[in-house]
Amino acid sequence: MKAAAWRAERGSTHYRLQISDIQGKRNFNRLRKEMTADGWDIYGDGFGKKGKEFLLLVRRKFPTEEKWLEWARNSNFNMVEYNHKGKPKRTKLGTNYKPRRVG
Repeated sequence: MKAAAWRAERGSTHYRLQISDIQGKRNFNRLRKEMTADGWDIYGDGFGKKGKEFLLLVRRKFPTEEKWLEWARNSNFNMVEYNHKGKPKRTKLGTNYKPRRVG
C-alpha cells in the first residue's frame, strides 16, 4: 500500500492522507476500521480501473507537527509527504524511515 500525505492548510496541523493500492475489499474494510479507531476521519474512498484496487482518503488534526512525524514514521505505509506546491518533501516516512543507530 502506498500513501500520500499533505497539510490541509499552510501553518496548520491538519493532515490528509490518501492510501492507494489496497488489494481486495477485505483489506479495504480492515484498513477503514483501523484508521477510524486511530482517530482519522474518513472523507472519501474509491477504486481503481480494474476494480480490485481500492483507495481511501482520511484526515486528522494532530496537536503538534512532532506528533504527526512520530505517527508517520511509525506507520506501515510506503509514505511520501507533499508540500503546498505539490512537490515531495525529503522527509522519510513510513516504511522508508530508518531510525539512526546510536552508539
